[in-house]
Amino acid sequence: MSTPQQPPAGAAGHTIEEALAAIDGATAVSFDGGEFIMTPGARSAVIRHSISPARLLGRHNRGDWGDVSERDRLANEDALKNGGRIWSVYNFDGLEEGRLYIITDAADDDGKRHATTLLLPSEY
Repeated sequence: MSTPQQPPAGAAGHTIEEALAAIDGATAVSFDGGEFIMTPGARSAVIRHSISPARLLGRHNRGDWGDVSERDRLANEDALKNGGRIWSVYNFDGLEEGRLYIITDAADDDGKRHATTLLLPSEY
């Protein structure tokens, strides 16, 4: 798995709550995913295809994990209770790689999740 890069200089990372505030009516968050990070490839794809990262993040945080398998959906539900990694897959027609991933890191020993990353499959 390639390491997600921090946003370029001048484009500071935002918390999930800040990203969700950009969505009209965004009020409830299922979990705190820490800082929101986009990899360079994902950033390019969302700009080129007019995809809203805030809307994807909102879906992810509300438990709409997109096109994951039943096994991954159940693992995500367990992760909400036990602090494991949370994984979403969103398919898009016309996107070069066909989909985007959102991954929230597993919680540390103190129960804190530090980052949620939007990335292309090739950046995983």
